[in-house]
Amino acid sequence: MVDSLLRRQKRAPFPNITVRRKGLKAKEWYSEHPAISVRGADGKTLDELTIHFAIPAGGQGDTMVQVAIKADDFPTLLALMSATDRDATLRAMAEEMHYQLCGKSK
Repeated sequence: MVDSLLRRQKRAPFPNITVRRKGLKAKEWYSEHPAISVRGADGKTLDELTIHFAIPAGGQGDTMVQVAIKADDFPTLLALMSATDRDATLRAMAEEMHYQLCGKSK
């Protein structure tokens, strides 16, 4: 399902995302541009929106980060998206609804 969405949109998930990190004693935020993958909890089905990425650790290696959003939180996520950019949110919702109902995307 996620793969078909990404193929339909012809892009990787979240191409414009920036992850910022800051230690407790740091004076500024450091931006990272990690490769992000989206998948269900079992890697196949989407019973939750799970976002995985890695950022460089303070010393060596990487720190793995996972954000899981359950369907019950989608209304809150949608409200926050609308508060950020109502027009872009409505446009994206309309395009996805059209695809879900008609099986075609623009």
